[in-house]
Amino acid sequence: KTLSDTDFDIDKIDTGVLVTMVTFNNIVLAEITPESLVNGATTNLDFKIVSPSPLQNGDLLYITFPTSVKTPSLPISCSGTTALSGIVCTRDSTGPDVIKIVLNFSGTTSVEASELLEFKISNC
Repeated sequence: KTLSDTDFDIDKIDTGVLVTMVTFNNIVLAEITPESLVNGATTNLDFKIVSPSPLQNGDLLYITFPTSVKTPSLPISCSGTTALSGIVCTRDSTGPDVIKIVLNFSGTTSVEASELLEFKISNC
C-alpha cells in the first residue's frame, strides 16, 4: 500500500501477494537430551524445540554441533515425534558439524508459533 503525505491511498494490492520470511527468530526453547550419559559412547539425541514463529512443511532447521560432539555418520538417521513425521536429515554443505533438517508435519501443512516439536537424531 502506498499513501500520499496526507494519508490518501495512491495504490494498493490485496491479492497475489506472497511474503516469505528470510531471517528467523531465535528458538524459544531448545532442549537436547542424550539417551546415554556414558562419556564417549555413541548415543541418540532427543531434541525438543519451540519456535517463536509459525512453521510450514519444507521449512529448514539447521543444527550446529560443537566440535567435541561426534556427528552421525552418513546416512543420517532421524525421526520425529508429536507433530513431526517423515523429517529428512542431511549433513549440510557448510560443514561436517551442521545437520540440516527438512520439516514435515503430521496431518497439517503448518504449525503455529510456540508449538513443541520433538525429534531424534541417532548414532551421535
